[in-house]
Amino acid sequence: MSTSIQPTVSFEFISGDRPAVRSVELSQHFGLKHSHVLRDIKLLMSKVPEAFNGTNFGSVTYRDEKGEERPCYLLTRDAFTLLVMGWNSQRAMPPFLNATGQKHRLKTRSPYGLS
Repeated sequence: MSTSIQPTVSFEFISGDRPAVRSVELSQHFGLKHSHVLRDIKLLMSKVPEAFNGTNFGSVTYRDEKGEERPCYLLTRDAFTLLVMGWNSQRAMPPFLNATGQKHRLKTRSPYGLS
């Protein structure tokens, strides 16, 4: 039995005490294009309160393979969780809706007259 070990992701800190991970490392870890991760972060940031953005997303840069400076974000655990939940829920939503629709159709009437 072979066990594969996932590469670790390094942490930095926002405001000196909040652990955070760089978006470029997340894209590598999840096998996604960084441009798509940046797009998803910007979309997420447009949907949450500004106060959340200021404390959970940090705009920073990194150097790519060519040595060019590129934008990325530092994400706290809360920002990371919301981002990844969004990726998973988009894939999970159609099967979930199909399953709940079938459950609703199979539901019997309550003996108390409630449906």
